[in-house]
Amino acid sequence: MGPAGLAFLYVSSEHLDDLEPDRIGWKNQLWEGDHAEEPRDGFNAAEKFEYGTIHFQGAYGLEKSLEYINNIGIDKIEKRILSLTDHLWSRLSELGREMYTPPGNRAPIVSFYQNDSVEVASKLMLEKVKVTGREAHGGHIRVSSHFYNTREDIDLFIDKLSEYPA
Repeated sequence: MGPAGLAFLYVSSEHLDDLEPDRIGWKNQLWEGDHAEEPRDGFNAAEKFEYGTIHFQGAYGLEKSLEYINNIGIDKIEKRILSLTDHLWSRLSELGREMYTPPGNRAPIVSFYQNDSVEVASKLMLEKVKVTGREAHGGHIRVSSHFYNTREDIDLFIDKLSEYPA
């Protein structure tokens, strides 16, 4: 729910010595000598993975996203997501789709087998239904709803999907 270009990394202090940054930037390099592009010796704090300026706009956006989520409540969001996931799984089963995702799934991602999955997903995208078609694992479509979706969104998806044979 936060802006792109921002990530978290947690490394326990006992493992910091074992990890090397995958890139060097102005914040984690030497600034003197013949090899200014090399990482600083003995620099074993989490900051060694910070190679550039913090994405401040993203950090502020993320802060507001977290406030929004916390105001709604994680428990309420989880309950809604699981309710929508159950509804989606049930509607797909009623439609006769063979499910890739097992019943009782506790995540918002539901996948089902679909002939021509990539093509069907592309056609659904043209109808403003965002799903992912994958050729892997026998061809399937991946659907991920979230708390801002509605049961009506799922029902609309099912109506559009019903136009395509399994």
